[in-house]
Amino acid sequence: MTRIIDIHHHGAVPLPNAITSIMAGDPLPEGEYLFSVGIHPWQTDRNDLDQMFEAVRQAVEDPRVVAIGETGIDRLKGGNIDMQTEIFKRHIDLALETAKPLIIHNVRSSDLIIPILKKADLKAIIHGFRGKPIEALQLLDAGAYISLGQYFNAETVKTIPDDRLFAETDESILPIDDIIKSISIARQTNPEKIKEQIALNAELLSIKKR
Repeated sequence: MTRIIDIHHHGAVPLPNAITSIMAGDPLPEGEYLFSVGIHPWQTDRNDLDQMFEAVRQAVEDPRVVAIGETGIDRLKGGNIDMQTEIFKRHIDLALETAKPLIIHNVRSSDLIIPILKKADLKAIIHGFRGKPIEALQLLDAGAYISLGQYFNAETVKTIPDDRLFAETDESILPIDDIIKSISIARQTNPEKIKEQIALNAELLSIKKR
């Protein structure tokens, strides 16, 4: 089983030990890698969303697709908020149906996302979180896991329980080891310990090839 330490990666070349995010309609690269697939909030201004969602449904049948998304709500870019919310909820239904975790894109939208998560009761990961501790605690209270990338609030890092923590490269050129090292410094712990915890968290969320 692949040992996941990078929960969310964008790039033309998939990485081992990572989940590479693929936008709806794009083909899955060849190889024994792991992927997530979803309609990104920035795509929600298109007029073919039904067809795109059907493409997501078809893609998740591939055993290499281990998560749904990224999906979510972005107040700065994408379609109108009502449409983003509708598409987000459709991804939640698919995640529940397939028992796969959801990768969430959240830009200035925690007030909208938190009530939805509280009702949904699913495995959800807020990716690339940069917010303050109080927002992190609210998301954690809603059942979410939190993934940190190259940029994060150093005080927030200390508020995330070990068993709710993930790390990611996203679009950074830094390797995941460097990002985990930065997280470990902020948490005043060993980076290898964080790697082991992240891999365990991924396993507990059943993030693995079916």
